[in-house]
Amino acid sequence: MTAAITGTLTGSLALAGVVIGAILGRQNSDREWTRDAQLRACQRLLGEYAHVRDALCNAGMGKPEPVSWIAWNHALDEVTLLCPPAVVERAQALGEEIWRADWATRHGSRGTESWLDIRRSVDQARADLIVTMRQQLNPRHRERVRTNSRPSDVDAMWLDGGAGLPNPLR
Repeated sequence: MTAAITGTLTGSLALAGVVIGAILGRQNSDREWTRDAQLRACQRLLGEYAHVRDALCNAGMGKPEPVSWIAWNHALDEVTLLCPPAVVERAQALGEEIWRADWATRHGSRGTESWLDIRRSVDQARADLIVTMRQQLNPRHRERVRTNSRPSDVDAMWLDGGAGLPNPLR
């Protein structure tokens, strides 16, 4: 009788171990899928941002070109659907700054100085978004990092136009 109880108990514990292992494995797999999906959504949004920003820059310089708002909105929706609230809030804030920049360039704000003023708030919103993405998608990235390699607006290269040439996209 003791052998039967021991055998039943051993079998039950083994089965419980298999079930618990399967549950934990599934949870880990779900976490990995979610993190990967969030990373892809963030990468897509930043890729679409680059296209929108180029179009806004050209419009700010008086050379308007069509913007793919559909692609931008799809990427923004994907972030909104998949990412943590802090990332969603920063992404929506960037979207708001893009709306303002688009409106300003469509309604007469043109030229280098005007574009610089418009661009600053868009660039800051982008920087805030990238820092938040890094922090949310990898908790080890708590420190703020530089998010733009362009020299500052008061760098000497902009002041003299760089080799004597005007640079309207500074």
